[in-house]
Amino acid sequence: MAETGHGDVVAYLKADVMPLFRTRRDLHWRSAANEYAWHANEGARALRLAATAGDAAAVLPYVQKAISSMVRVVLRADDSDGSIGGIIGNLLELHAEVASIAPPPASKLVAWLIKFQFDGTQDFFTIDIVRYAGALGNKGMAKYRDELHKIAESLPPEPTREEEHAIRPVFGNSDAYEEMITARHNRFLLNFNAQRLAVVDGDADAVIARYGGDQNMAYQMRETAAALAEIGHIEQALTFARRGAAMEPWHQADQAAELWCTLVAEHRPDELAPAHREVFDHRPTSSAASRLRKAMGSEWPQAEPEVLAALESRPRDLVLFLLLDLDDPQRAWDAAQRLAPADIDVLTRVVDAYGEVDPGAVIPTLRELIESDLAVADARNYRSAVKRMRKLRKFSAAAGQPEMCREYILSLLEEHRNRPRFVREVDRAGLL
Repeated sequence: MAETGHGDVVAYLKADVMPLFRTRRDLHWRSAANEYAWHANEGARALRLAATAGDAAAVLPYVQKAISSMVRVVLRADDSDGSIGGIIGNLLELHAEVASIAPPPASKLVAWLIKFQFDGTQDFFTIDIVRYAGALGNKGMAKYRDELHKIAESLPPEPTREEEHAIRPVFGNSDAYEEMITARHNRFLLNFNAQRLAVVDGDADAVIARYGGDQNMAYQMRETAAALAEIGHIEQALTFARRGAAMEPWHQADQAAELWCTLVAEHRPDELAPAHREVFDHRPTSSAASRLRKAMGSEWPQAEPEVLAALESRPRDLVLFLLLDLDDPQRAWDAAQRLAPADIDVLTRVVDAYGEVDPGAVIPTLRELIESDLAVADARNYRSAVKRMRKLRKFSAAAGQPEMCREYILSLLEEHRNRPRFVREVDRAGLL
């Protein structure tokens, strides 16, 4: 964007940029929604360029208008791939950046932040008040807290489970039900704001209380650790993340473990390998073994036998680790034959890899996979089966058994002669 005066920037934004965010088209069609998202993304880029060109104060109101327009649009659009929502997220990031560069009057900024969150137009996007602390200053933050307090005071008492059940409508939506849902969402927003305000204050005790809750779930430990790290309380963050790595459920524990090891790598690098070993011992998976191997470096060979022994109870993870991390198709194949993992994707990977080493050995398993595909009459299964047949032809030729492959394919065509789609797929592939 060429250097222009304030008036030129405003005129350009009004005439050329803002129309990119507005539309009256029916966006329930994916193609129409994608076209709108493309234009809106160009508009977002133009706003960012204008903001960085030195006129951030003039740009901020138009960023707010763009967000408002896009929120109204996304509510009636097919945004199943998240493209429109992603642009709104980018505009919210830009809003925080521009507000920090050229802070507007605190009262106006507080009014916009409160309205965006609590006016009931949308319930998809949140505001991180940490990003606005500098722009608001002490007086602005005090006003923001006061507005949140007013909202909290206006909420009805939280209903009991019995009361909530009684409010739920049997036919259609009742006003009482809508009010209950709105109040529930506002409580969520108030709690989220309380968490982020604890970060603004740099108050470790408040962070633990707000994020940790009853401290019974791994995600609570992970979120507490992340917030503590954000305010520089690294030792406490390490403690909470480590606790979360050993808790339930496991998918949340994995996220806590990832944060713990990241913090260890940044602040206690000498303890990284033991940390990864502890994570692996809690839950021996292929991904945990992979990270442990990288962390141990030259010391890995001493730990390898014990790690592989621990993975024996998880055949899928053992085979994947041997194949993808240790690049050892022979041991991966041996493990697959011994432990028989049920995962089709794992068997496919190991057959493809070991077939390059010993093509004749994988033929029986490859035939089982083909027949597994054909057990269900489905076009996708037919394509998968034909893809495996190509592999079978390749490995049969390499093993000196090309006629076996031909006879096998002919037998499948005879067996499934009442599946014309399958027959066409085989003909199209030129397998005979």
